[in-house]
Amino acid sequence: GTVAATNDTDGADEYGLRYAGIQSLSAVLTINGAGMTTCGGSVTLSNNTYRVYLTVALEQSAFGGWSNVTYWTAYGQGYPGTDICEYYYVSSGTYRVRSTATVFNASGDFVEQATIYSATCTY
Repeated sequence: GTVAATNDTDGADEYGLRYAGIQSLSAVLTINGAGMTTCGGSVTLSNNTYRVYLTVALEQSAFGGWSNVTYWTAYGQGYPGTDICEYYYVSSGTYRVRSTATVFNASGDFVEQATIYSATCTY
């Protein structure tokens, strides 16, 4: 069967998240019966002149912590922001996706960085 986990910031009040330049940030992980993960993340911006770098990382639970398995990056500008959807085969274990958005203004000055995690999936 397929295991799916998702997390997002759309319910800003629920999570208590307040960002200067990020409208929403999400992290999604699914694993199908063959061990293929779908790793996703998206970020939208609240200022059309801002730029964002998005990193989506697949992490595996190991020794009481989390280790990086692989990651992908994307660049976006303006309200649409950017998103990532990639596939990766895993062996048995417990996994999560980490989405990190780093926002800069039109002058290239750092505005903020935010990270969100999907719920965990075990294969």
